[in-house]
Amino acid sequence: MATADFPSFDAGELLRHRAFVRHLARELAGPGAAEDLEQDAWVAALEHPPRLAVTARSWFRTVLRHLAGRRARGERRRSAREELAAQPETVADTREVVDRLALERRMVQAVEGLREPYRSAIFLRYFEELTPPDIAQRIGVPVPTVKTRLRRGLAQLRERLEDERDPRGWAALIGSTALPTTALATKAIVVAGAIAALSGALFLLRGTQTGRDITSAAPPLAPVLDDRDEEASEPESLGLPAESQEPERLPASEPEVEASEKRAEPSAPATPGATPVEEQPRDTIALRGKVRFPDRQPVEGASVALGPWRTRTARDGGFQLELERSSLSYQTAGHNEVIQEEAALVASFPDWVPAIVPETGRLLLDAARRGHAPAPLELVLPGPSERLSGIVLDHTGSPAIGWRISLLDGTPVFFGRYRPLSAEDVASGVSQHTETPDGRFAFEGLALDRTYRIRAWNRETLEQVTSEPLVPGMHGVIVQAPMEAWRPAVDGVVVGLDGSPLEDVRCRLSMDEYRVTSGARSSSWATTGQEVQTDALGRFEFKDVPHADLFLRFHGHGGGASLPLEPEDAGRDLRIVLVRSGSFAFEAARPSAAPRTLAFLDENEATLRIEIDLGPGRTRGIKELELTDGRATGRVSEHARWLILLEDDREVARHSVLIRAGETAELRY
Repeated sequence: MATADFPSFDAGELLRHRAFVRHLARELAGPGAAEDLEQDAWVAALEHPPRLAVTARSWFRTVLRHLAGRRARGERRRSAREELAAQPETVADTREVVDRLALERRMVQAVEGLREPYRSAIFLRYFEELTPPDIAQRIGVPVPTVKTRLRRGLAQLRERLEDERDPRGWAALIGSTALPTTALATKAIVVAGAIAALSGALFLLRGTQTGRDITSAAPPLAPVLDDRDEEASEPESLGLPAESQEPERLPASEPEVEASEKRAEPSAPATPGATPVEEQPRDTIALRGKVRFPDRQPVEGASVALGPWRTRTARDGGFQLELERSSLSYQTAGHNEVIQEEAALVASFPDWVPAIVPETGRLLLDAARRGHAPAPLELVLPGPSERLSGIVLDHTGSPAIGWRISLLDGTPVFFGRYRPLSAEDVASGVSQHTETPDGRFAFEGLALDRTYRIRAWNRETLEQVTSEPLVPGMHGVIVQAPMEAWRPAVDGVVVGLDGSPLEDVRCRLSMDEYRVTSGARSSSWATTGQEVQTDALGRFEFKDVPHADLFLRFHGHGGGASLPLEPEDAGRDLRIVLVRSGSFAFEAARPSAAPRTLAFLDENEATLRIEIDLGPGRTRGIKELELTDGRATGRVSEHARWLILLEDDREVARHSVLIRAGETAELRY
């Protein structure tokens, strides 16, 4: 693995400092003039950018202070001139301004009242002015899904605004010819125009104002939506997908569901006061709080995430997540699961280190047990952050196209269904697997006083690489997989306990994509590269195997085994002894006097797992099996040596048994 840092300046790097510029402009000029000051700074940056990327923040700080001083002097001179030429304001002009501001507020409030994912889609499209492809890339969903959300979000806005007592009021906002007084007002009018373009101006705009047809304002805004590529699928959840959590994960062998596939939304939406269309939660618990900068100023538009739920802060930095009190559960991919106690609340904002409240899941569960909502939380962004970017190369020196990439040494905040997520992942917009189309990577929200490693792997070949610790702020980093030749083959034989070769055993060459140990809990997420079946002689062979941390899995004839394959292992002529399972059928000689349960012990008197069928494709493993009318059937390991009959957890009889794979042991006592 090799790393390098190229400090050459890229003008696109300026955009990383947007939040810093905005925050400093607010400190220097106050909320009223901050936006204009910020725009002047960006104009200066485009015309005469800083020479080096590392000096960008110092350069912005100097320019903003200079512009703020010049603007303050200009304002003083302008105020003196206007004072001399001031004319009395008419009552009509004052009323028009008041009415207009009220209408603008109503439009913004209507957008804030939408439920996710429609609210965020409208916000990103019309307030952040992102294109549908940009939105799709940011939140990790297909472009047609973004367009579907936009269409449905605008339709919901139309319904909300039509329900107002004065249907002409919001229409007047579209029809007004006066220029908006703020950028927010401009974007509110764009949203209103999009509603008219989507629904039909004649249907929505039912009145006239100042003697003109109100619909005359709608046509210029009609092109804001293009429905040609819309799909009819249900919208996906925004940001963090509705992934499920599992206390312990077995290595995953089946194809995984990717983020682009259709998925159910969380049953408890992460929006203030919003509820699913299908069902109104009867008993909910709200998690509220505020996100602030270190100087106590509120953070507007920050992302707040708890597991798969996500929302954004309002203008005052406030947020609210509403969850079902009964189970604090959500539904995804057909699984009903409960939020983890160790799940942390994360607030992230561009160019800032995420703020974290550890074990928020436990806080919510405790509050639910006590029967009331938890106290409001305050999250303070710790300080400015840096990013880490570069490229991954495979062992041939070519870009690692399609490889999965993860950031190591982050702060874990959530155990998802397909992978664990860190606070740095959340800040970088990562919600599932991160696959690079060209080998390049970039991670955001990294603390300046820490180091991080980059890990990348190829899911098909299982080639892997982990970088050395890297310092945030490095760009152009090169991470290359080991250049040594791969193993030409890994092979061996699978036999039973009696030494006989086993045919048609499923053999898999696998790796841990992710592994996290938190306290006494260890979780791993595995994937399979090559898969083969043993032949009539029990032989198996994997070809072209990289030197990496891998393991072999074997499953067949009702049994399983696993063998680690270290990078330095040759992996030739392996011998795998596979312990299989056999069936049994128990029947009591006197059903009326039969004990209540039975169990099996091995030669060391350890209790073995009994597997029973629950239906097509469904099984269950238990330690004690309850008898029905003195009978019981199931499967147990060939290691079984003793059958134990139990009555109220008390052993009443013990018999020796012999279990063979492929046979059914008839047990009658």
